[in-house]
Amino acid sequence: MPALQISSAAARMESDNSSDWDSVWDSDSDSDSDSDDELNDLVAAVIDRRRRAAAAAKKRQKSGPQGKKRRPLSFFSWSDHVHRLPERDFKLRYRVDRASFVHLHGCLKVDIETKNKAQAKRSRRVGGHVASEVRLAVTLRYLAGGMVDDLALVYHISKHQVCRSMWATIDAINGHPDFAIEFPIDDDGALKDMEREFALAHKRRYKSASWRGQVAAIDGIDFEQRNPGVAVKNPRRFYVSRKGHHCLLCIAACDAHRRFTHHDVSFAAQSNDSLAWAASALGQKLQRGELPHPYFFNGDNAFSCANHMIVPMNSSDFDFYQSSNRMAIECAFGVLVINLQEGRGGVNRTRPCEPYFYLASVFSS
Repeated sequence: MPALQISSAAARMESDNSSDWDSVWDSDSDSDSDSDDELNDLVAAVIDRRRRAAAAAKKRQKSGPQGKKRRPLSFFSWSDHVHRLPERDFKLRYRVDRASFVHLHGCLKVDIETKNKAQAKRSRRVGGHVASEVRLAVTLRYLAGGMVDDLALVYHISKHQVCRSMWATIDAINGHPDFAIEFPIDDDGALKDMEREFALAHKRRYKSASWRGQVAAIDGIDFEQRNPGVAVKNPRRFYVSRKGHHCLLCIAACDAHRRFTHHDVSFAAQSNDSLAWAASALGQKLQRGELPHPYFFNGDNAFSCANHMIVPMNSSDFDFYQSSNRMAIECAFGVLVINLQEGRGGVNRTRPCEPYFYLASVFSS
């Protein structure tokens, strides 16, 4: 083949290859442009969706992320609630019978009822103000071991109202003169009645009138509590190593019917029962001889024997009758813990314990 023909054929092949590469390049450019357009559309859609969500959230910014909060369309009716409960269930729920509940409510109604009912009705869309019966019921259920969240659901009130109702009722009991628990050391008639009740209880058990002079059974108990923290000067004094938790020491006395006549919680849990009793106001009165003869208190080995205090004497016969007549305070503590859950770990040292001991006395009546 001549050289001229070979060169012309090579030139044609080169031109054909270059045209093929140009077509391939143009097709790749078109596909890249299409992908960029799809990506831009996707980004635009995401941005638009986020803008719409932000606009919707701005409209309900006072209602929370889940939309406007709904209030219950039903309210709690105390009369309907009481009507549905038989007497046994009522006492099981509130630890008192209906007559005792009505009496207690009558004494506290003025102090626990809502003062401004019109304002309360405006603040609560359904049900209006919280009835005084509901406040007392909430308090009794809480003292019996109920949880704040459960009480809020049962009585259709907020958890804040549960706490307000509870403390309002406790303060009312603390401030009511009829519910004050004070040993009648200056009332000779009351001392005679208390002494006669212990003597009759001993006579019913043993057919004997040999036990005379006792006016109270006394003992100490440690109630479990949370760490008091800054509420006290030295929280470590309230930690009892043998129990493994913080405690509240209570020195209490009761009559033959297990009704509390004295209680003192002013000393740290690490204090000895005898020292805490001797340093209390009533204990100092007895040490000064203000308890008339022949009356005395009945205690265990934690207390010291004195003219006003009888304790075990390591004599089998005497100790048997002595401990038997002291069982009233042990039973009173049992009523207190079982019915009111005082030892459930929620004791608050910033408030007095008067409601616990008063209501425990009501349960023992």
